[in-house]
Amino acid sequence: MGYQDSKLINFLKDDGLQVKVCDERISLDFVKQERFDFLISYGYRYIISEKILTHFCQNAINLHISLLPFNRGSDPNFWSFVKDTPKGVSIHYLDKGLDTGDIIVQKELTFDTAKESFSSTYKILRDEIEKLFMQNWQEIKTQKCKRVKQEGEFSVHKSIDKQHLIKYLHDGWDTNIKSFLDKIKDKI
Repeated sequence: MGYQDSKLINFLKDDGLQVKVCDERISLDFVKQERFDFLISYGYRYIISEKILTHFCQNAINLHISLLPFNRGSDPNFWSFVKDTPKGVSIHYLDKGLDTGDIIVQKELTFDTAKESFSSTYKILRDEIEKLFMQNWQEIKTQKCKRVKQEGEFSVHKSIDKQHLIKYLHDGWDTNIKSFLDKIKDKI
């Protein structure tokens, strides 16, 4: 888990689990030494190697703030508006690909771009994925949750992909989304 401020930390501790929050790249030695039962990636900025994933026997999941398979990779909230793809949150199993693992559960959301900023939608998405996780945790931890293969159209983005558009965020992430989209419509 990468978010130091997530309410999921206390939720998992209240469920009797020891929680280790890591925002640095984890190594195979670290995983072997700690002998974790679960790996929950949420806000973690690094790709987790297949060697590490093999130590978790299907107990490695990711919380992603997009409606997968759309907007895999970096900045999914941003790209869902720029590319006008469905918005939402997904919890999925980790595999060797980038946000390509089987879906456990998803929730689609809609936003009024005239009333929202990237910051406000990000907060809503974080709240929604945390609720979705807590509602489904018992099935996840007992491996009773369903698995749905990701199929169909998809998109993938790297952090650098947005660099040419950042200058149009006149109020940073607090920029109104409709205003931003109007400014970049000829730039993408």
